[in-house]
Amino acid sequence: MSHLNEVNSTFGYSGLTVLGVTNEEKEKTEDWISKKGAQYPYAYDRGGMLSKGLGVKGIPAAFLIDAGGEVLWSGHPSSLSDSVIEEALDGAAEALSRDWPKSAGSVKKALKKNDFAKAIEAAKKLAEEDAFGEELVQNVRRAVTRRVAACESAFESGDVLTAYEAGKVIVKGLKGLEEGERVEAILEQIAKDKELKARLKTLEKLRDITTADEMRRQKDCDEVIAALEKLKKGKDGTYEAGRIDEAIARFTKLRSTFKR
Repeated sequence: MSHLNEVNSTFGYSGLTVLGVTNEEKEKTEDWISKKGAQYPYAYDRGGMLSKGLGVKGIPAAFLIDAGGEVLWSGHPSSLSDSVIEEALDGAAEALSRDWPKSAGSVKKALKKNDFAKAIEAAKKLAEEDAFGEELVQNVRRAVTRRVAACESAFESGDVLTAYEAGKVIVKGLKGLEEGERVEAILEQIAKDKELKARLKTLEKLRDITTADEMRRQKDCDEVIAALEKLKKGKDGTYEAGRIDEAIARFTKLRSTFKR
């Protein structure tokens, strides 16, 4: 709790918004907020649709989402580092503006659906009557460039999971654009390559393990560490092994904070 309060106060003025989400009843939530001293806004996930969409397996679970709506990081809140947040904030000032005129409604609507190709066409049409439309065209294209670059960068680094999930989110809305062909190529390669599919599965398991229920004692951490060590077997020297080692280090550090 205190960690998220610190994150909120440290990075709030830099464009980061901490938002707590729960499916608990209002009475229980407000009591919890009061007792824990949460200093950030919160919302209700009625029916658990957001939780299901993000693949939450246990709580607490945290997600770091950039200005374009891409999930850059996920895990236990206590393992979200300042360096990861700082990298995510880099370039945030280039995010698409919310203060658009009513005439840009069709562009907004398309972007909400991640339909970038349609958003660009709508912005071009607006540009025929309003100079602001040309600015929108450039803004949308920059957003496309950022999101496709993030997908490609993740793939090149070995982070198949991030590349796959980011690609799936944007590929449909890029149809007809050159960037869409590049994303399709990545998704196709992951789908056909056995090694990449195996890596994807390992990284999915890693995420499942590290988003387990809240750690309350050393035994909880021990169980997670044991699961991680089992997952790492036979993968020495790989990208995923490095990610697993990082997770083991985080939970080992967290374990040391609990009393025996």
